[in-house]
Formats: sequence, C-alpha cells, structure tokens
Amino acid sequence: MKEAVGSVPMDKSRPDIVPGYHAVREALLKGVPNAKSLWIVPGKRSGRMEEVLSLAGQRGIPLVEVRASDLDRLAPGV
Repeated sequence: MKEAVGSVPMDKSRPDIVPGYHAVREALLKGVPNAKSLWIVPGKRSGRMEEVLSLAGQRGIPLVEVRASDLDRLAPGV
C-alpha cells in the first residue's frame, strides 16, 4: 500500500523514527513492534532496498512515499 508523494512535516526530536538503511533493515529483521510505516523516496531501487521493501511487506508495514528533502530534514547526512 502506497500513499501519494507529498510534503510530510517531520520533527528530529521523535524517538519513534529509525533513519538509515542499516538501522531500518535491522529493525525489520528483529521484528520491531509497532512499526507503523516505512517512508521511502520514489524512484530507482537497489537490490538492498528491495530487501527492505520485502521485509516491510511481509510484516504488513505500509509504504509512504515522501520527498528526499523531507527525509534529509529528518536525518541530515544519513
């Protein structure tokens, strides 16, 4: 399930957000409880990103497509 691309307000002080490929992958592999969504930037996807998308899909975690600038604002340099 995907939501439309759009601007999402983000706040760095939110401890419930896990930024970065490796951290997200580990959280999915360990079955982190209460995962509500996986935010991604639409476009070309690598093999490792496909793995993360597959793990999220297996756990019923919806995908939310957001702008790269929104993710950059949330986690600069990640």
